[in-house]
Amino acid sequence: MRKRILYSILAVAFTSIILVATIGMVVLYGNLNNQFWNTLRAETKLVAAGLESNNYEYLYRLVGPDHRITVVKEDGMVEYDSWNNAADMEYHGNRPEVVAARRYGEGESSRHSATMGETSVYCARLLSDGRVVRLSSTYDDKMSLLLIHNSEPT
Repeated sequence: MRKRILYSILAVAFTSIILVATIGMVVLYGNLNNQFWNTLRAETKLVAAGLESNNYEYLYRLVGPDHRITVVKEDGMVEYDSWNNAADMEYHGNRPEVVAARRYGEGESSRHSATMGETSVYCARLLSDGRVVRLSSTYDDKMSLLLIHNSEPT
């Protein structure tokens, strides 16, 4: 009888530890997801401010290896891209984040690439001249990938 009680207590304790650890991980990754989106939004505002003042030198210095900056003209064609030759790029006017930026002033979206095994997240902002600036970054950490891919930005 004593062994049975001891085993029951150990089972409850073990289950409680696993449950608390799981909840803690979910909360932590949720907070990291929010922090990631907030940082991308803030960086997009900085890039937009630089473009509004026609300070392209500022834009070129701001670009880092982890972020991609794309400027989409009013006609939906790419004017500038920090990773690719803009002339070789396809029409971007129908991208969800660009459509939302044109409609609401800013827009966000995420897309998973099964080929690349990563999720790209996008934050776009409408400029006063009708162009849209878009910043993007990727998540390749598998748990973070699941959280971003399955959640809406807040």
